[in-house]
Amino acid sequence: MPKKPSRPAAVKSHHAAIGKVVAAWSYFEAVVDTWSSHFANISPEISVCFTSQMIGHRPKMNALFSLIRIKDVDAKDSKRLNQILEKTTGLAEQRNRIIQALLPKHEVIISL
Repeated sequence: MPKKPSRPAAVKSHHAAIGKVVAAWSYFEAVVDTWSSHFANISPEISVCFTSQMIGHRPKMNALFSLIRIKDVDAKDSKRLNQILEKTTGLAEQRNRIIQALLPKHEVIISL
């Protein structure tokens, strides 16, 4: 089998940076899921049955904020929750650009 050409250091560094973004976002969503189970007062094992079906940050954040609002949050806190949602939406858009737009098309390999 022919030896694959080695990738330049810049490509390896680029892929490592993408991996860090993906890992950080995954951690963020896990934290949101954990808080959702806390505010819903259900075990994480039960909660994951629901949160794993929510694709993307928006439905996860909406569910979490709905649970928080049930606890009778005042208007000031509700405004802050909306600001957090707007900020995370901006971060999600940046994450998407980093992961999808910057990855060279010839680097995308799908294996079954």
